[in-house]
Amino acid sequence: MLAAAIVLTPQTSWASPENPGCLERCGVEGEKSLLCHLPKGNPQNAQELCIADAAVDAHLKGDEGDHCGACEVQGDDDDLCPNDSEKTEPGICGCGVADTDGDGDGTPDCNDLCSDDSGKTAPGACGCGVADTDGDEDGTADCVDDCPDNSGKTNTGICGCDTADADADSDGTPDCNDLCPENPDKIEEGVCGCGQAESDSDGDELPDCVDACPSDAAKTGPGACGCGVADTDSDGDGTSDCNDDCASDPAKVNPGACGCGTADTNSDGDDSPDCADNCDSDPAKVNPGICGCGFSDADGDGNGTPDCNDATLAGGDDDGGASAGRAGFRVSGAGCTLIRDDRSSSLPPAAIAAMLATASLAIGASRRLIKD
Repeated sequence: MLAAAIVLTPQTSWASPENPGCLERCGVEGEKSLLCHLPKGNPQNAQELCIADAAVDAHLKGDEGDHCGACEVQGDDDDLCPNDSEKTEPGICGCGVADTDGDGDGTPDCNDLCSDDSGKTAPGACGCGVADTDGDEDGTADCVDDCPDNSGKTNTGICGCDTADADADSDGTPDCNDLCPENPDKIEEGVCGCGQAESDSDGDELPDCVDACPSDAAKTGPGACGCGVADTDSDGDGTSDCNDDCASDPAKVNPGACGCGTADTNSDGDDSPDCADNCDSDPAKVNPGICGCGFSDADGDGNGTPDCNDATLAGGDDDGGASAGRAGFRVSGAGCTLIRDDRSSSLPPAAIAAMLATASLAIGASRRLIKD
């Protein structure tokens, strides 16, 4: 094919100063500039180029004869691509490049970065062959969204797709794993609950919140003696030493009349305990006196000698003897003979026997005086 004569018509009009592209547009959406390029040394082989606006200035300044718009020819030849046997006009891809659309998506392969994918003209986020579908409309394509059904998350995080990784108390543990989500110092209730620290002031392994003696490592409750004082029971009598005035005497908790270690026993029931009763078998006496325990120090005739030592007892009877009915016996005056008389005695037999022995001693003494 003979080349037609080229008419060089420089085009110097621009779309705007800010957009130095040719007014003549080309491309799928008219996003590129149509420019006529005359190769150096072969200006007859003019080519119409569909190039980016940013490349226009270099062509106009660097290649003599290049101009915006189509290459105009004279003559009857209508072939706008005289050197391209496959094309008579530039089309979208320009002379020398076929406007082939391999995937049939309406975009020639020269402008289709995914020429084998009818659903895409650019790789996008997922690449050719994978749709950039965004099921949850969160701005992240499903192919790179680990939570494609949750617009609030693009990865499972700690809590999983269905639960936000919120950390209300900012303690570094998400609320989904934090049993105390409003307390930054705790992630579980523990013994004291979420609102209270598990402090253990005395180090006894029982938190202060349930330790009634938080400053006493030996106790968790006051007990009988109170915090700070051990409930020791040295004598094992059931009363703690702090309340036991006889801590070493299991039979007593206070000294009583006899003191710790000595029972307050009262054998004769006379209100004086044995420890203070020198006659602990005689309810009538606490000291032996003149007559001794078990014998009254009574002086029946008032002569200053107790009856127990008075051979001449007051109150003689009809036969000339002196009667000791209170003591339970009679003394015959004539022969100083001791006669047992139990009729008026109120003493127990053992006491009467003792009194008889004493009276016998007195009679013996009287006989010696008479003899002398």
